Amino acid sequence: MTDYFEIPLVFTGDWIDAAWINQYLRDNFRAFKQGLANAGDMPYALDSNTIAALSKPSVDSVLMNTSAGVPSYKALTDFLAVVKRQGGHADDWSSPGTTTYTPTLAKIQGGAITVTMTGSPAYGTLAVTFPVAFSGAPIVQLTAKDTGGGQDRQPLLAYASLTASGFTIVAYYNANSASYGNVVVHWVAFGL
Repeated sequence: MTDYFEIPLVFTGDWIDAAWINQYLRDNFRAFKQGLANAGDMPYALDSNTIAALSKPSVDSVLMNTSAGVPSYKALTDFLAVVKRQGGHADDWSSPGTTTYTPTLAKIQGGAITVTMTGSPAYGTLAVTFPVAFSGAPIVQLTAKDTGGGQDRQPLLAYASLTASGFTIVAYYNANSASYGNVVVHWVAFGL
């Protein structure tokens, strides 16, 4: 890209003519625009006198700097690479099966939520809505925070009503008591 001109200091009484305007304003704007061939291209300073252009990426990407401090794009697929998966449907990841699929761009979403337990034996359900809907039902994994007090006081977890937009957590205690308290559940969902 063309170098731009450093604008000199102007003092009271200095004469600014058309040549000055053309060199320092017009030509600097041209240098700034040069190389920005497509919508989405981004200018950046290569050094103190040179502007370069970063071309718009062709795929969904993240803007980052190289080790040399130069901006560049890295494809989103480089950050989350689910290379292969097995199941019964290309989009519905919860469908069981042995067919091997090559996903395009997978999503991982997760959260922590408290399920209120009632009754004896203690039982609770809670609907979860994904922050961003998947294109089909994802794979869901649940874990519970330790409630303390031994093996018989650990909650059993399952999910129900799984769709692309959410699911329901089902929790209950193995022991015949309601006194163990509510359950903190951590969930993770994988899908497209």
